[in-house]
Amino acid sequence: MLRWPFPQSCLTAGDLRLERWDPGRHAAPLWNALQDPAIFEFAPKGPAADSEELTHRMGKRPGGRERIAWVVFMGDEVIGTTSHFRAGEDVEIGATYMVPQTWGTGVNRRVKRVMVDVARENGCSGIVMRADDMDRRANKAIIGLGAEFTHKCVEQMLRPDGSQRVSRLYRLDNDTVV
Repeated sequence: MLRWPFPQSCLTAGDLRLERWDPGRHAAPLWNALQDPAIFEFAPKGPAADSEELTHRMGKRPGGRERIAWVVFMGDEVIGTTSHFRAGEDVEIGATYMVPQTWGTGVNRRVKRVMVDVARENGCSGIVMRADDMDRRANKAIIGLGAEFTHKCVEQMLRPDGSQRVSRLYRLDNDTVV
């Protein structure tokens, strides 16, 4: 049975640290870190206008899925954010936005390993991930973790360019080594 929300407030892997989202401590440094528009090329709403809008987006939405948002640090530097979402007894990992300097370096894989490990430690029945069908980099990263493609779905959200988002969904079973 899934233990939710997870009791952990900080996750670590060497020089990487994921701290549970605290708007008072994290809003300004996270907003400052996520200034490159390329980060939000496939994000449903594009970049946040300011730290207040970012805080609103990171919070629980009325009627929305249960979420544990994390701020990702390398050493003392904020490099991005990612989240766990409750999906019944499964856990979805997503809403990951990392600074471009980390792309292609293996940092995302390390972050996802820690996230998968904590979800499994807390009794999830499996891991779900999704990425915009047009986001080759994100889809390649998910497949690289060993996740299996399950299906595509048309989302109830638009891309920043106004087109309808189509997501590719993946599953990572608990016996898959990440």
